[in-house]
Formats: sequence, structure tokens, C-alpha cells
Amino acid sequence: MLNFFYVFDTDNDLSRARLLTAIDDGAASPMPAIVDYDVMEDHSDGDVRSWIDAQLATTSCLVVLIGEHTSEKHWVKYAIGMARQLEKPMIGVTIDKLNDGDGRQGAIGSNPFASAGMTARALSSLEIYDPPFATSAFARAHIRYGLPDWVELAVKEQLWRSDSRTRRFDRREQTRHEDAS
Repeated sequence: MLNFFYVFDTDNDLSRARLLTAIDDGAASPMPAIVDYDVMEDHSDGDVRSWIDAQLATTSCLVVLIGEHTSEKHWVKYAIGMARQLEKPMIGVTIDKLNDGDGRQGAIGSNPFASAGMTARALSSLEIYDPPFATSAFARAHIRYGLPDWVELAVKEQLWRSDSRTRRFDRREQTRHEDAS
């Protein structure tokens, strides 16, 4: 089973993120739990960096939950950069349609992947999923139902891209070897 690490604007979207993994009617959630990010507030930058690194090292995919201010957050940008460095697949999921703790929907935010300095080419290989529903309950159900499949697809596509790069490199090396003979 694939596992994934969420990153999001903890100041404004923690209640929306927790809504995704809340257990309904005693049924187990198909989603990894939202780690209590509040605990990390009291730690040094080095501790937070180490914690994010450890989470990414053991995950299959980085899932960026995109709210109104997500693209401005330092640790979101850091996680995206580290996921790129580790060649981890990434996806984005907009959560502005989910209600917050006060029952209000959010506003659409800008693309955090672009804010993290990704090139147009790298951005073209990313998927950002936006629930096609206006109500929080339907948007939540859409994300909860689709997210495991979206993560699986991102992982498969990353493997395919990696295999493709390896095959191109092997062909170049073979050609060089033949030319040298």
C-alpha cells in the first residue's frame, strides 16, 4: 500500500486537512492521518527540517493540500524542494472548497509548486486536482475517494519517467562504447 505525506498551510488549513482524514461512523479512513503539526511549532527550524526530511524519506508521494496561502509558506516550499531532490512524486489537491473549523470555505490559492521555483517543464508533469463540486461535503468525498488513486498514478508516472531516463542514458553509453571501438 502506498503512503503519502501531506504538506499544507498549518496556520489556515489545519482544520480542512483534518477534515479529510476524519473517521466517519467508526469506519477506518483510507487516508493517512494528519500528523499533529501543532507539536512542531515549538521546535527549531533544524528540528522541523529533520522531521520533514524523515517524513519524505519514508513516503511514496508528497501531497500538497492547496489553500489560499499555501504557496507563501516556507515549509511547504521546503518540502516541495526536498521531494524534488529525492525524486519523490508530488501532486496538489485544492482544498479551498472544504469548510474550515468555523464552517467557511476558503479562497483559491496560487500554485505552490510554481512558488517553490519549479520550471515550466517540471510543472507540466505535475497534477493538481480540483474537486468539481461547490459544497464541502461533496468536495471532501471526491478527494477522499480519489486521492489514493491519484497518488498511485503519480508514483507510476514517476517510475515511468525514471525508467525512461535510465533507458536514454543506457542507449547513450552504448553508443559511446560502440563509437570508441
